[in-house]
Amino acid sequence: MIVRRMYWVAAAVALAGCGGGADPGATACVEQVKERLGDQIHRLDEAAVARSKTTGDDGIAHYKGEIVLRPGTSQESKQAFDCYVAPGSGGEPPRVQRFDWSIPGSGLMEQ
Repeated sequence: MIVRRMYWVAAAVALAGCGGGADPGATACVEQVKERLGDQIHRLDEAAVARSKTTGDDGIAHYKGEIVLRPGTSQESKQAFDCYVAPGSGGEPPRVQRFDWSIPGSGLMEQ
């Protein structure tokens, strides 16, 4: 009985380490969205932003995301964004270098 419990505890501890923590670049982009939207009610999936990450040859990380504005209301709409983040250096956190809004379906998102 004790062996079984120890097995499950060990498995839980091992799986807890798989999260890897938040992506600081994605967090910088999410903070940029919050700053730009102010008090406007919105929904944004930070994990999806982190999964969208691509990195250019220059080391700049590119993130894409979609924001749901006024979720659950008759005025609900979606807004997409592209966020470019320079890596941190010398103990400094990553910083957003460029942030672009785009409206899905407008043709502005396609590159």
